[in-house]
Amino acid sequence: MLVYGRPGTGKTTIAASFPKPILLLDIREQGTDSVRDIEGLDVAYIDDWTEFEGALWHLKKGEGVKYKTVIIDSISMAQQVAMNEVLHKTGQSSIDRQGWGEVSGMLNQVIYGFRELPQHLVITAHDRTRAEEGGGSDQLEPEVGPAVIPSVGKTLLGMMKVVGYSYIREVRQKAE
Repeated sequence: MLVYGRPGTGKTTIAASFPKPILLLDIREQGTDSVRDIEGLDVAYIDDWTEFEGALWHLKKGEGVKYKTVIIDSISMAQQVAMNEVLHKTGQSSIDRQGWGEVSGMLNQVIYGFRELPQHLVITAHDRTRAEEGGGSDQLEPEVGPAVIPSVGKTLLGMMKVVGYSYIREVRQKAE
């Protein structure tokens, strides 16, 4: 399952409702407050690309067989971690076209690796937003989907069996 939406709309809570025990890979999100009291949920904090790949290889070697579900929270932050890895390797201050291709390849390879695991896989992502002119609140982009580069977004949307969007609907009532 892929579930995307704005921060605070329940993506991690939805993911934590999957079969236990769960391994939640918190990739620089630090948004586990909503699920910290759930029994059968282990959290691994991921800060760099080596740790993210290491988590995959740890699970592939069968060392995570106790888990029924793996949560990647969030793929949007995993993209940032991949970008940092590419910038570190190249010594550049910004990513060029070739660098974006490398980021795409890294993310797609790891996503496919997690999908091949025997566990349920839940991936969270932020949605596409842009800052409103004049410093106002963020507005949704006209393009619908997770906040990742297009090639990774296509991979995610094409491979996941269920794609969900989380949001909080405001209801306004007129005072009588």
